[in-house]
Amino acid sequence: AEEVYKFYSANPKPLILDCGANIGLSVIYFKKLFPKSQIVAFEPDTLIFEKLKSNILEFGFDGVELVKKALWEKETTMSFLAEGTLGGRLVETEEISSDSRIFSIPTVRLKDYLTKSVDFLKIDIEGAEYQVISDCADSLQNVRFLFIEYHSVATEKQMLNEILSIITRAGFRYYIREASRNVQHPFLDSNKNWFDLQLNISCYRRSVI
Repeated sequence: AEEVYKFYSANPKPLILDCGANIGLSVIYFKKLFPKSQIVAFEPDTLIFEKLKSNILEFGFDGVELVKKALWEKETTMSFLAEGTLGGRLVETEEISSDSRIFSIPTVRLKDYLTKSVDFLKIDIEGAEYQVISDCADSLQNVRFLFIEYHSVATEKQMLNEILSIITRAGFRYYIREASRNVQHPFLDSNKNWFDLQLNISCYRRSVI
């Protein structure tokens, strides 16, 4: 009940983009917060998407568009590793080509959804956030509130400083807190998890507080 997505809007029908909706708990929360909100929810995993769709139908929500695609820096087809409700991620096929949990999925650009004012943008896309944020950097001025769950992949360069630079240039202030304690002893255990750092980055504009 930490309500990390809680935000204020004078608009009774705020537009919310939920990137990485999973089974729909965030969509349910947004609809409880703003019953008349318009939500576009993205979830690429086939099994999880079906559960997401079922949950939305069960609650009888109006104004929710479900998109069965992954967010990326261009429209293409990529390989996706399904990891159940813990979340899946885009992968390089040649790295783990024998894994039966890998399948092809279509991708879409977030930038194409930022051509108009967006009240709240949530990005929790399991390590693809830098590519997506970088691609739509010039469109972030259309976003009022932004939530990013940053995932640091242990085998790749950390991109936190680049992400913070992009959101700062877009006019946001930010508040950061730990999303998950993946590493208990950083000097000993930093290579034992796929994600060696997960942070919640809440971005807001001083003028609207």
